[in-house]
Amino acid sequence: MLQPSDIPLFHGDESAQESKQWMETLVASTGSFSDAGIFRLLTTKFPLDSSAREWYDNLDEILKEKWTTFELQFRSRWIAEAQRRADENARWDAFKGHSLDTDVIFGKGVIHQSAIKDWVQEHLTRGKATKRDDSVLIETTQHLLPPFIIAYLS
Repeated sequence: MLQPSDIPLFHGDESAQESKQWMETLVASTGSFSDAGIFRLLTTKFPLDSSAREWYDNLDEILKEKWTTFELQFRSRWIAEAQRRADENARWDAFKGHSLDTDVIFGKGVIHQSAIKDWVQEHLTRGKATKRDDSVLIETTQHLLPPFIIAYLS
């Protein structure tokens, strides 16, 4: 059986998988602990200068009274949020690697979206005028992306 000393520090910058593994280690190491005992242990596992500690310190006290309530909060904040960020980054990377060839995009059934047609035409025009490739244009105009593009490519 794992011991509390086997639980590494949790900083808050871990990936979704690392956060999940940390939680599983915590659960396996504290099976016989009371809720209060788990919370006392947690204060030693979140370093003082970490985002995890800041989150824990600012969490409503009522959420720190019952382990099951706290666990849901932790999973939502550190596991689900990390996964959402990873998914967003993967979609953005996929988009950056995607050619802005109008035939490719419109051939996938997006032609009825006039906003994307205008956006693609703008990128193609800028690309020809500046002799820069699409990846540079995408990077410099990320904030202009229509929201449905990322959802479409995911």
